[in-house]
Amino acid sequence: MKLKYILFLFFIILFISCDKSSTGPGTENSFGGIVQTDSVGRIISDDSTQWPGRINLFDNHGIVPIGWGFGPAYPNPSFSDSIIIPFVTPLRIKTTILCYARTGLVDNVVDTVYSGLCVAGIHYFNYKRKLPKGIYRIQLSMDNSSFSSFGNIQFK
Repeated sequence: MKLKYILFLFFIILFISCDKSSTGPGTENSFGGIVQTDSVGRIISDDSTQWPGRINLFDNHGIVPIGWGFGPAYPNPSFSDSIIIPFVTPLRIKTTILCYARTGLVDNVVDTVYSGLCVAGIHYFNYKRKLPKGIYRIQLSMDNSSFSSFGNIQFK
């Protein structure tokens, strides 16, 4: 009897501790949340797990940063068909920005936002939506560097 009671409590605790915020694979929230930003890039609601190596567009005082930086994108979510994706590079380097959608448990590249050579400085890419409404992951990588970053965007 004692073992049945312990097993019963174990399954109750397991059920209660399950993450109910996830809506499952293939749904709009597959990547989780977004960093909400206004139309000029100010953060409204943050998610510190996204846009690692992020840049602060309001704290550089007109000086080109000497390090790497990426995002967050703005406005996010976007109610139009475009979103700005900012990043910084301290040198001339081949840069790739990819857009992913999640299907089941797999992330698939659905669009190449940019792939090419970038000079040192701050860059702003105006990404025109070619995809259905939903949450997508944007990933930036730069050749010959260890810098890579990602963040989620949402088109409504």
